[in-house]
Amino acid sequence: MNEELRDLIAQQAGLVARRQLRAHGIDWDAVDHHVLARRWTVRTPRVVGTTTGPLNREQREWLAVLHAGPRSTLGSLTAAGRHGLTG
Repeated sequence: MNEELRDLIAQQAGLVARRQLRAHGIDWDAVDHHVLARRWTVRTPRVVGTTTGPLNREQREWLAVLHAGPRSTLGSLTAAGRHGLTG
C-alpha cells in the first residue's frame, strides 16, 4: 500500500471504497486476502474497513458517503453537525 492510499484511508477514518482501492492497484483478490486474515472487514459490498470492531459516528458517516458513490455528501443536520452546529 502506497503512502497516498494510506493517507486517504486515514482521512476517511479507516474506510475505503473498493473503487478507490482499484485505483491504487488493489484488486478484489487482495481485499479478500486481507479480510480472510482478519486485518480488514467488508462493511458493505462497496466499502472495506481497515479496522475491525464497531464503527464510531465518524466512521458510520464515511461508510454512508463511500457506499453511496463518488458524488455523494452528508446532508442537512448531519453535515451541519460535522461543521460544529450544536443544540
